[in-house]
Order: sequence, then structure tokens, then C-alpha cells
Amino acid sequence: MSISSKSLNIPELYYETIYETNNTVVGKCTIFKGNKFTIHYHNISEIYIILDGNGEVFNKGKWEKTKKGDIFNFPPYTQHCARTSTMLKILYIFNNGPFNQVKYFYPKL
Repeated sequence: MSISSKSLNIPELYYETIYETNNTVVGKCTIFKGNKFTIHYHNISEIYIILDGNGEVFNKGKWEKTKKGDIFNFPPYTQHCARTSTMLKILYIFNNGPFNQVKYFYPKL
């Protein structure tokens, strides 16, 4: 088990992995207005839990409005993303780890 302080902090996006093992990754992500977060997918499952704010989550091929308390489950190879015009805080969970082993794939749209 590892508690991690890995993070990325840029003006539009902040994420921090707060827990990781070979079987689980949990982290927090804050997305701000003007972010460049893009639609992507993984070869493993990911869950988003909306902690605060509002915005939209790309799910099942379309943008869906989201708010605090919403939960999204993305099976492997499911395209997803989030965006906001203000601020959106997300708890993310992967069913495999550690985080540096999570692969991001970007579809040609």
C-alpha cells in the first residue's frame, strides 16, 4: 500500500493521487474554467464521483450535465472526460494501479 503525493498543478487542472496499490488508485481532480482536459479512455475501469461544482461529463458518446453527488462508471475502453465553465471537483478510482501504470488513450475525433 502507498499513500502518494504525486500531483499536477497547472492553472486549469489540479490532480493528486492520494492512495495507490497494485489493485487500486484513488485521487482527486479539480478542473477549472479553460481546462484542456480531453476525451480519453483506459484499458481498465474508472469511476468518477463528483465532489463539488457542476459541469459536464462525456459518457456514452455524449455530454451529460453533472453536479455534486453524481457517480459515473466507465468500463474499460469507454471514452470519457469532464469539463466545466466554473469549477468541478472529482474523486477518481481505478481498479488497477499504481497510477504510473494507468494508460491513457486518446481517440481520433
